[in-house]
Formats: sequence, C-alpha cells, structure tokens
Amino acid sequence: MKSNIRPKAPWILIGLMVLIPNSPWLLSFWQYHRTYLDLRHLIESTPQVHRQLDTASTQQAELDARMQDLQDCMICTELDAHQFETSVVQLVRRWNCQLRQIDVGEPFIRSWYTQDNPLSDLEPEFGESSGLSIFKSTFSLMIAGSLDDLLSCLADIQHDSRMSHVTKVVIRPDDHSAGMHFLEIETLLFGLKNNQLESSDL
Repeated sequence: MKSNIRPKAPWILIGLMVLIPNSPWLLSFWQYHRTYLDLRHLIESTPQVHRQLDTASTQQAELDARMQDLQDCMICTELDAHQFETSVVQLVRRWNCQLRQIDVGEPFIRSWYTQDNPLSDLEPEFGESSGLSIFKSTFSLMIAGSLDDLLSCLADIQHDSRMSHVTKVVIRPDDHSAGMHFLEIETLLFGLKNNQLESSDL
C-alpha cells in the first residue's frame, strides 16, 4: 500500500525563497508590531499611572500639612509644659492613683538646624539654621496605686499628643502597703517654634 504523503521539501524551499528576500520587510513589520503593542500598553495604563500620581501628590500634601501643624503647634514653652502637668494630674486622678511627686523643669531653648538632634543640648557642627527654635523641658512624676491602675495611667500619659521622650520608667512595690506599687517617670518634652512668628509679634 502506497502512502499518499508526499515530501514537502519543495514547498519549504519555495517558502524560503519568498521569505529570505523579504526578511528586511519582515523585520520592520515585527518592529512596528512591537512598537504598536508598547504604545497600546502605554495608552491602556495611562489612567492608572495618573491615579497613582494623584494619590502620591495627595499623600505628599497631607504630609506637608502634618509637618506644618507640628512646626506651628508642637511648642514646648513653659506654659505648655505646665499644661502637660495639669493633664497628667487629671489622668492620675482618673485612674485612682495617688500623686506623690511632680516637677517641671525650666525650659531650655536653642536654635534648630537642618541636621539636628532634638535630644542634644549642643548645636550641630553641620547644617544650616532653619529659622526655628527648639524648646525642651524635663518632667518627672511619682505616683502610687495598684499595678493595673499604674500601667493604665502610664499608657494614657504616653499617648499624649505632645512630643516627648521618656528617659526613665521605674515600677516598684510599696513595702508598707500590700498590693500597692510606685511608678516613677522621667520624660523630656520638646517642640519647635517659628522665630519669624515670634519676632512679628514684638
């Protein structure tokens, strides 16, 4: 029985004879097709890119506004430090704790620079003046109460909106009263003030 399948070599040869002379045209067509696909992808993705850019711009604007609020409002003057003292006393009473000692130090003021450390009392060697002043004030507190009440009071103090840096937290039992403990806190309050606003008020 003879097979009906005939060799396809002649057709392959003819195909090569057609394709080889036109290979530059095929290459150009392929490049055109790739360019078309790239442009189509770019057009289809443009709305998403615009949305991402809009979102980034909105987030940057919100961040700038937040930093401006911090710059204008978080000012640790002597008055603000005493306001912080008043709010802490209210928290101590809310959690049924006993106030044993509280102290607010005198505010320390110096110029604030672009490359600065708020915890340092010295001005940095590098950086430019920002036109701001940093205010710092120490705050110490000792209260007595049950362990649960002391921990709750400590959590509320740490959630206060003012800028602060806790330097010491000590909890120890009261040897003279069962179930009672002492809580000692030392923290540093700090903030920034615009020198231009201060000079304009004079």
